[in-house]
Amino acid sequence: EQLIGVFLNGASAAVSPDEAATIDAVNAEIVRVGAMVLIIAAAFQMFDAVAIALSGALRGAGDTVLPGVATIVLSWGCIVGGGYIMVHFWPELGSLGPWGAAALYIILLAAFLFWRFMGDAWKTKSVVREHEAKELGLSCDTCGYDLQGLDPASPCPGCSTPG
Repeated sequence: EQLIGVFLNGASAAVSPDEAATIDAVNAEIVRVGAMVLIIAAAFQMFDAVAIALSGALRGAGDTVLPGVATIVLSWGCIVGGGYIMVHFWPELGSLGPWGAAALYIILLAAFLFWRFMGDAWKTKSVVREHEAKELGLSCDTCGYDLQGLDPASPCPGCSTPG
């Protein structure tokens, strides 16, 4: 529900940035730049909402390392590196350059997290396997040992509980 609200808020700023920018501004240049920043910020907000939801889903499933590394690499590469490049080589863009670099970061991160979520890698994490094994009766009730592939009549190799 909140994700939809954040997404719609960003979309409304993208659709009518001039009106959103004129709330506090009377100078035409401020309105022009503010409207352009709002478009970029709206894109950032929409993709950020997607990235937050996907990141939370992956973390809940125990998939933390690769998404974490991607976050660090993309944030440093796009926000820090991209922001520096934009300011250094295209200073005429002003605040739009770093905002564009930040938007690129969150778009790439959301795309990566979506790709990761749609794949099967998170399904192989121990948090998911243990939960499924317990539901299907494939783990020992006493010690949690994975009994998949073992003879149901044999004792648990982990704690010797009878099968």
